[in-house]
Amino acid sequence: MKRAKKLFITLLLSLSLTTVAPDFITLQLHMPAVTQVQAKTKNVLMTKTGKKYHIKKCGNGTYYKVTLKKAESLGLTPCKKCFK
Repeated sequence: MKRAKKLFITLLLSLSLTTVAPDFITLQLHMPAVTQVQAKTKNVLMTKTGKKYHIKKCGNGTYYKVTLKKAESLGLTPCKKCFK
């Protein structure tokens, strides 16, 4: 019975969040897929000399915010650690 109650509450929360913040739900449900996680206008991080883009600071270095579209146009690919 506890499990059914927990599932019901989870379902209610997810339904209420979809009307309030559908982007948040999309991020939670589709995290592995880069193009689904962020629209082309969302920001990612990159370094001046790196070949990958990141969601968060991933190691040492100076990171700069750029749009996902810009990072891909520069030939950068997603970081394997950030985009598991």
